[in-house]
Amino acid sequence: MPPKPASKAKGGRKKSVEDTKRGVHFEGAIEKCSKKFGFDFWQSRWFVLTDTKLSYFKTRAEAASAGEGGGTSFSLGSVKGFTSGEGAEFLIQTEERGLDLRAQSEGERDRVLAALEEATCRFRLADYTLFLGGDVVGESWEDGLLPAGGGVTAPFAVTKVFKETREWHEVVKVFCGGRAPLAADPPPLARINRIQNREALKRFREYRSRLSQVLASEGGVTEVEERWAWHGPRTSENAVGIMSRGFDAAGAKEGVAQYGRGCYFSVTPELAGRYGATVSPELASLLAQHPERVAGQKSVLLARILIGDVAEGRFDSPKPPVVVYSPSKRRADTLVDKAANPSIIVSTHTAQCYPAYLITLSS
Repeated sequence: MPPKPASKAKGGRKKSVEDTKRGVHFEGAIEKCSKKFGFDFWQSRWFVLTDTKLSYFKTRAEAASAGEGGGTSFSLGSVKGFTSGEGAEFLIQTEERGLDLRAQSEGERDRVLAALEEATCRFRLADYTLFLGGDVVGESWEDGLLPAGGGVTAPFAVTKVFKETREWHEVVKVFCGGRAPLAADPPPLARINRIQNREALKRFREYRSRLSQVLASEGGVTEVEERWAWHGPRTSENAVGIMSRGFDAAGAKEGVAQYGRGCYFSVTPELAGRYGATVSPELASLLAQHPERVAGQKSVLLARILIGDVAEGRFDSPKPPVVVYSPSKRRADTLVDKAANPSIIVSTHTAQCYPAYLITLSS
């Protein structure tokens, strides 16, 4: 049944030109279910769906007078899903809770869900694009590239970095220790794949912000030092796990503790290459359109790591030592094999490092 004109409607109304200007995708009466004493109580509420949030109010008048505040609101980023139920009923699941709702008709319900799907997709894509900028890791990301799994909320995406691009030359320069490679001695790089893992990068950025605040509060620097470091994942399974979930300092292998417990990185790719993973057919299918070209070759990870306070690590002291100048007696963030010109770096926090690239080495 087509929606009635706004002046007469008890349910949802057609979107006007004014609605479009203020970013309203749907506005109308929907019944909301509350459970009391084991019984379902349905009460009419006035719902408003905008570019950024879903809100509901007791009455239409309350919604009109509330402006940007009032009512109960949920960010579209918190909407996890929505499904149709019996008749005109449907469920919207948010991070906070589920909303059991009932529209005026099945057609009205379908119109509401279509508007919600369109609004949440636009919100997430806009949020994803905004997320890309801000640091050396995100600036090379492709905003049109959706992570593996078909959506911006999937764990990660892997994409080839093409030769002769600025990004390729930057990674090659890191591989060569900060200098451009010699034409007579090209680096043994068969392939460079960029890793785009939104959740891991988000944790990395949040940790950087917290670490900056901690260092500043204790009289240290306000800008956290960052650097590139290399990691040999040993197996393709480990490589996929790191690309999917990020590094795990807490779950680092028990036997690797020569300089303390954590994730081990090397300053040079040669040392990481000793622990490089042989590319399995499964990993190769993630990296290339022609998996046979990379299967069987060695691969290493290039990571971005936040340094913070540094101390020399020791085998007989798995935990980092206390920072000398720290009023709160906090422990060092990073362990090294030697204070001057270290060759091994150990991160002690899971969010301290981000896996930016998987490098396949030529035979």
